[in-house]
Amino acid sequence: MAALCFSFPQRVTSRFGDVPWPPRSPDLTEPDIVLYGYLKTEAYINRHINLYALRQAIRDEIVNISEETLR
Repeated sequence: MAALCFSFPQRVTSRFGDVPWPPRSPDLTEPDIVLYGYLKTEAYINRHINLYALRQAIRDEIVNISEETLR
């Protein structure tokens, strides 16, 4: 953590970084967290060879989310 804080002063947001992470961030709501967990589970089923493939897998999963899952 010290190396990150040294390399990126006043830009490391975490419990131990320069910028404290708010305990209840208004940026993320419960549906956001559930959607993130769902996408993470579905997109990581297969191992991806590079970042582009992972991004594409995430995009594909977003397109394939059913209305029932969104409700």
